[in-house]
Amino acid sequence: MNKAKSLKQTKSWTEREIQEEFEGFFETLADIETDWSKRLEALKRLQEMIHNGAYQKENFIPLLTKLTPQISTQLNDLRSAIPKEASQLICLAAKVCGDRIEGITDRLVTKESLLRIINSANKIIAEYGHKCILELLESSATPKVIPRVIEEMANKNQGVRMRVSQYITKFFEVFSEGILEKYILLFENVALAGGLADAAQEVRMNSRRSYLIYEKLFPDRAVEFFRRLDAPIQKAITEERQNGVPETKKPLKRKKQVYESSDNILKQSNNQLPMKKKADAITFAKQEVLEERPKVQPSKIAMRNSAAYPSYEKLQENMEKENVPDDEEFTLTLKEDDLAFLIEKAGNEVRIYLCSL
Repeated sequence: MNKAKSLKQTKSWTEREIQEEFEGFFETLADIETDWSKRLEALKRLQEMIHNGAYQKENFIPLLTKLTPQISTQLNDLRSAIPKEASQLICLAAKVCGDRIEGITDRLVTKESLLRIINSANKIIAEYGHKCILELLESSATPKVIPRVIEEMANKNQGVRMRVSQYITKFFEVFSEGILEKYILLFENVALAGGLADAAQEVRMNSRRSYLIYEKLFPDRAVEFFRRLDAPIQKAITEERQNGVPETKKPLKRKKQVYESSDNILKQSNNQLPMKKKADAITFAKQEVLEERPKVQPSKIAMRNSAAYPSYEKLQENMEKENVPDDEEFTLTLKEDDLAFLIEKAGNEVRIYLCSL
């Protein structure tokens, strides 16, 4: 899951001050012929603003997004100090702002920008571009870039294919099954099929890593896909599998619909919510629910109920079957069709979080 790295605010910014700063950045970074030392100072100043908390203001991200083409241009500068600073800026923004800069990821991971830069004959510049893409995919990935990246697996440049194979592995690590499934034919027919048979050893190695995650996520499809592979590739995958399946960080942070109060939940159900039992109160707490699965052990309880909210009596009955003591703290996850419930009991209070799947 992509999480922003919080920085302590050391300066109180106003939106007017940020606007004025960006006006200067647009002027300085617009022309590649501008004195390189001024452009370098502008890139450093932008990083300083992020460190000082300017990114927390509403107008910062829109202005930074608008400045993206000018920042991208700096990555091509022949002076290594400029691409280095531009790369550090992009990586810092991704780490700190997280999914708030998905629009910037969409603008940068293109054939006109970073995907062209990683194809540069200048290895230093290409490496800076590579680091940017990895950080953007780690911290602020958007599914829009998947087809563009996979297309680069056909690139004649072995170095590009090697880097792209790493991005494909990153896709399998950070995106949810639902998102990956939308592009599954591209992954199977281009990314995996091409990568597993690539002439470059490192591309094949990265592709086997991707395949093992794919196999874990889509076992039925993987069986058929594996059958179509040549025997030497099957053997290499089998040997790799014995070393263990790579861990994933999925799913990514797609926001779910959240029901913020008991009134909203009552609209979804014909049941009356019992407010007494062992718990003194049932509180429906407002919580931003992400597409990441709750980090709790799944309950063995398999509950079917036509209403949106499972009755408290039914919950108690299932708890008793599972030998859960009434006075014990617990966390349960229950799934019902397109709804999921995260139920937590601590002390005399039960909190129930409800989100759509």
